[in-house]
Amino acid sequence: MKDEQIGWVIEVAVRRGELARFKDLMREMVASASAEAGTLTYEWMLGVDGTNCQIFERYDDVAAAVIHSRAFDRKFASRFFALASPARLSVYGTPDAELRAAFAPLDPIYHAVIGGFERARGAS
Repeated sequence: MKDEQIGWVIEVAVRRGELARFKDLMREMVASASAEAGTLTYEWMLGVDGTNCQIFERYDDVAAAVIHSRAFDRKFASRFFALASPARLSVYGTPDAELRAAFAPLDPIYHAVIGGFERARGAS
């Protein structure tokens, strides 16, 4: 992850009987995020039993993450948290004060990049 990038993984428990509605909302949220220029990665992974979901998000910079966070709050937060209960949030990179405040209710774990690389994929 490049220095200016920021990302997170949120793990949620899908509420009993809400998987179909959760997937419908996911499709709406993915479509919205795909229209955000600074969103680099936005992937949802569902556990095989359909009760656990991890969402991996990565943004070009803090400004892009803030744009996404504001859109999430405005369009999706109430519906999302009615369908899923947050279990864990891991944040990678350096969020600003606005993002830290948005993350605070989820008791996040913050991680700083200390090494590694990102490989660019070649065109096929």
